[in-house]
Amino acid sequence: MALKTSPFDVADYLTDEDEIFHYLDAELETNEPQYLAEALNAVARARGGIDQVAEESGVPAGSLKNASALDHSAVRDLTIKVMEGYRQRTSSDSQVA
Repeated sequence: MALKTSPFDVADYLTDEDEIFHYLDAELETNEPQYLAEALNAVARARGGIDQVAEESGVPAGSLKNASALDHSAVRDLTIKVMEGYRQRTSSDSQVA
């Protein structure tokens, strides 16, 4: 009997804001703009789309949609803004609980 496998998608494991923050933080350490753009796309898949990420992080959807076309500095700044938005949500949630 052959072993059945399925493609790995990190989006399947980004289940909450804290996981998203730490994932994006790890991708920032690579210092590779392509990886950062791909990470933002994974977050969008995990959260139900770019518009949802924009709403949750406070970053304009248009900026997120163009992430792969941005230069290194711009995609890095965009990633940091998304991270800050999710970090604020995590902090707000823990204060309410």
